[in-house]
Amino acid sequence: MAQQVAKEYAVDLTEHEAQPVSKDLVNWSDLIMVMEKSHQDSLFTQFPEAADKTRLIRHYARYGSRNRGIADPYGLDYEAYRFCFLDIEDAVTGLIKSLKSL
Repeated sequence: MAQQVAKEYAVDLTEHEAQPVSKDLVNWSDLIMVMEKSHQDSLFTQFPEAADKTRLIRHYARYGSRNRGIADPYGLDYEAYRFCFLDIEDAVTGLIKSLKSL
């Protein structure tokens, strides 16, 4: 359903593949975005060095709370996937705006 919703907004996810977090990936990264606080806590447990460069993706949101996570819609209906997509889109748009102002 994620691919279907993304396609509605002209985003192609067919080539997207998740990858496990590794020490090399953490060291390589300048900014690490996580969806939920539990992801952040787990990441810090495994990789304490990630603390200064990790943010909840909603930290950059333009609308609503910047302190809440974005829940995984897995197993929910199509509208939950659409809401998740729009939530991510809002946060990424805010992130882009923040990066452009640097």
